[in-house]
Amino acid sequence: MDISITGDESVADVKEQFASQLPMLKLEFFNHEHEEGQGSPLSDRIDDSSSLNEIRSRHNEGVVQFTKNMKISDLEKMFRDRFGLNVQVFRRSGNIWLEIITTDQRTLEEENEWAVEMSQPAQ
Repeated sequence: MDISITGDESVADVKEQFASQLPMLKLEFFNHEHEEGQGSPLSDRIDDSSSLNEIRSRHNEGVVQFTKNMKISDLEKMFRDRFGLNVQVFRRSGNIWLEIITTDQRTLEEENEWAVEMSQPAQ
C-alpha cells in the first residue's frame, strides 16, 4: 500500500488515502513528536485543512510504502523520519476513535481486525 507525499496534499488527503486501505484505522497529525507507547494531546492535533508543506519539518517527496503486516510504531516512525510528520494511529471502537498507545507493537492488520471485532454487536 502506498501514500504519495509531495507536500501539496492536505492532511485530509493523506488521511483519506490511509482510511481507504484500512477503514477501521485512521491517522491523526500532531505538532509534536510522541514517544512510543505514549499518546498525543488532542490540543496538539493539526487541522485537516493544513497542507503538508505547512506542517512538516523535512521537505522530502516520496512514497510511504506500508503493508498490513507493518507494526504501528514502524509506520509512525516512517512518517516522522522520512517526512518530518508526527502521526498517531487511531482505532475505531463503536462510534468513537481511540488513540493507539499500548498496542503500538501490533500490526496494522491486527489492529484493524481488532477494531472490526470490537465494533460488532454483542451476541
